[in-house]
Amino acid sequence: MKIRITTNERLMLIIGVAAVVIAISLGYPAFVAGLLIASIISLALQRWQATAVAGLDNIPPRKAFNIYFGRSLIRSLLALALLALARYGGIEFLLGTLLGLVLQVLAYMAEAIIMIIVRKEG
Repeated sequence: MKIRITTNERLMLIIGVAAVVIAISLGYPAFVAGLLIASIISLALQRWQATAVAGLDNIPPRKAFNIYFGRSLIRSLLALALLALARYGGIEFLLGTLLGLVLQVLAYMAEAIIMIIVRKEG
């Protein structure tokens, strides 16, 4: 089975690596630990959520929506639980975990900015 890496996942990786380099250079290893753990979990949950819409062509739209929404709700609850647990690791670990969880949103924003810049130039 070949795993395809999307543009969004590449941007997540670039932003994550930049954050790791900055945090290590500033001396925040707990931030890096939180970032790495949350990034892996966030990516796994993102892929799990995406599988909810793969191959749902043969079911009614309402049922497909319910499956996707259910997974979105579970994903959000798991993210909140992860943040609640991360607070026991200290503020640096908590902030790293938070960044790891919102990395996908930052990557989507970066992708949108890139699209805007390319359109202005083209």
